[in-house]
Formats: sequence, structure tokens, C-alpha cells
Amino acid sequence: MKVVFSVEILGNFFWYHGRLGKKVTCELLQRNGQFLVRSARSKVDLQIKVVLSVKWNNRHYHFRIKKNGTYFSIEELQFDNIVQLISFYFASKHPLTKRSKAILLQPLYRCVEFHAPYVLREALNIAFVCVVVIFLYTFIIK
Repeated sequence: MKVVFSVEILGNFFWYHGRLGKKVTCELLQRNGQFLVRSARSKVDLQIKVVLSVKWNNRHYHFRIKKNGTYFSIEELQFDNIVQLISFYFASKHPLTKRSKAILLQPLYRCVEFHAPYVLREALNIAFVCVVVIFLYTFIIK
């Protein structure tokens, strides 16, 4: 089985959720423009593929990130790696495809770290985010 990406590298980005099915992905993506990246096993060739899932105009889209030689793409634009691809579409607000016109507005971050070596770092990140949210709610929003 050939894997076309490195989980260790993608695992450093909180928008990457690891192995996740379509049904769960659709339940997680609640707002238009929310997105996540996941891995899924292809029903055709049983290989692990990388999928960019996004909610747009109240529909869920699942775009397989294609690998062509050394480049990654969704439609026409090509990138050296998946991180560059996601960063470009998120920062530029460029539509993912001409047909869907879906735009990446908000990454949906995973809540639980799935790589054992990163558990402490993840716990610290979650604790920091919780402190910030509590501060904002207590002093700014109220």
C-alpha cells in the first residue's frame, strides 16, 4: 500500500484529523467555509488518500488531493506539498474548484492529538486555548 503523504508532517497541523470517514466529517463541519484535511482509504484501489473536506453553501464537499509526480493539486493549481496547497487556498480565498466555488474560511481544529510523541504539546496547546477563551469570555465578551 502506497501512502502519498507523511502523517508525521501533516500531524503537526491541527486542521489535519487523520483517518476520518465522510459521515463523521459532515457532522463536524457545521459552518460554511469550515474545512479539515483527513485521510481515507479509496474504495477503488484501497490506497490511503488525502482529502480536503469543506462545507460551502450548506453542502459538504470532499476533494481528493491529487499527487501528480512531485506536485499536489485539487484542480489546476499545483503545489510542492499539501501544506502549501492548504495555506494558499486559505490565505487567498481562491475557490477550490470552478464548479463548487468553495472557499476555505475557517479550519476545524482537531481536539485530541493522535500521535503519542505529541501528547504533551497538544495538552499544552489545549490548555492555552482554554485560558484564552476563558479570559475573552470573562473580560471582553461579558
